[in-house]
Amino acid sequence: LGTVTIPLGRRHIVNASGDSASNRARLELRNRRGFELPDIDYSLIAEQAAGAQSVNGRGRYTDPRFEADVDIASRFRAGEKPQMRGQVRLQTGIGIADGHVGFGRDAGRGFSLVRKHRTLEKARVMVDTTSSGRGAGKADALGPALIPQGAAYREERLSITVNDAPIGYNIGAGEYVTEPGAATGIVITVGSDAFRSMIVRLRTRFGEPLAMRFGVFRNLADGSTTPFFTNATGRAVFT
Repeated sequence: LGTVTIPLGRRHIVNASGDSASNRARLELRNRRGFELPDIDYSLIAEQAAGAQSVNGRGRYTDPRFEADVDIASRFRAGEKPQMRGQVRLQTGIGIADGHVGFGRDAGRGFSLVRKHRTLEKARVMVDTTSSGRGAGKADALGPALIPQGAAYREERLSITVNDAPIGYNIGAGEYVTEPGAATGIVITVGSDAFRSMIVRLRTRFGEPLAMRFGVFRNLADGSTTPFFTNATGRAVFT
């Protein structure tokens, strides 16, 4: 009896084993799942035992919107008709929350819908989760990202990255902690009308910093107000 395992890079592994006493031999090529989406993983196994040979294969394509699996099994024996079977599975889900609709993988346990504000129409919003350690979804032209919940009533931390946003765009928190219930969903909107930031230093008429003060910034176009405060050097941030 002997077994040999050879790693081929970070994700590929070849396993070979044989047993002369039972006249068994097995060869396996496997590609492990990665941490980025979309992702492809597969395995291929060839085996000989008791005068028969078998070849089995499985492939899986994982995308933020869906997951597809293909399974193929075959068996050969001298003097018998070859036996072959195959199976294809396509899985996706639809989530509806607060009037917003998204589709993606495995939404049955609860989900978060991460949508773009209208000011980010041409941008791509990428979502990562700390529980899976991999990219979880994206909000794009196909609609909000549907992020499946690992388990109901358990906190899930979502990290947001925005690509191709307008220069100087303020996306807000950039990280959210969610806790949907069983088979329920919540909505997170990335971005807002107040999407630009301005850093200023406020001074008195004598040139001294207007330090440690609180005030209100008023939009003359619509009358809306935003509170602000200054630090010890009179620095303030307006959005």
